[in-house]
Amino acid sequence: MGVDDTGKVLGLKKDYQTLRKADRDGFELHLRSLISQAYGENFALRQIEVYFPCLGKEEVCVLKINKGCKPLYISVADKNGAGKSEKFYIRRGNSSIAMEKPSDIMAYQKDRFSWRGKLPFGK
Repeated sequence: MGVDDTGKVLGLKKDYQTLRKADRDGFELHLRSLISQAYGENFALRQIEVYFPCLGKEEVCVLKINKGCKPLYISVADKNGAGKSEKFYIRRGNSSIAMEKPSDIMAYQKDRFSWRGKLPFGK
């Protein structure tokens, strides 16, 4: 955060100004709160690392998102706005897509998560 799509460094000063606590600490608190609301407290605590390096004279924010060890579903508003449903997203190249078919979700999760805790070779 603090860099545009072309790679131009913008910094976080304008972002800080939108917060009650207008500094790096306030930004991280707000960011972690948003992540907790969307993905759960456990995910926010264990899977996210937040860094504030300086690029030139501007401070930016970098998130390191650790590889998950279990499936993560998120609640998404239905298109008609009548309610929410849980969705399971995967990365495909540089985009995220929702898997729709339960059989596809189960097959993906079995391939992606079932090896955890086991050696992929012999004993």
